[in-house]
Amino acid sequence: MSSLEKYPWRSFAREGLLMCSSVQKALFEEEDHVKKLQQKVATLEKRNKQLRERVKKVKRSLRQARKNGRHLELLNRKLSEKLAAAAGALPHINALGREPAGAPYLRG
Repeated sequence: MSSLEKYPWRSFAREGLLMCSSVQKALFEEEDHVKKLQQKVATLEKRNKQLRERVKKVKRSLRQARKNGRHLELLNRKLSEKLAAAAGALPHINALGREPAGAPYLRG
């Protein structure tokens, strides 16, 4: 009679230990996987925060550029008005009379 026939519970105990160790191994692997995912999430959250800050800066720069553009347009309009007013005070070039032609050149 073999030991398995004599003590059948040993076979179940061995299988239980094997199952227990495989379950433990699976649990450890799952914990490692979870830990890696948590690290990845932390990294992605940090990068997301950096990108949000960058977007804020770009939006701020865009607002400032638009503001400066409006200011320059206003200055340009005022300058154009001044030039138009100054040009209105002077006669147009086509309105100026021609000077009389001088004596014709004679060959002599």
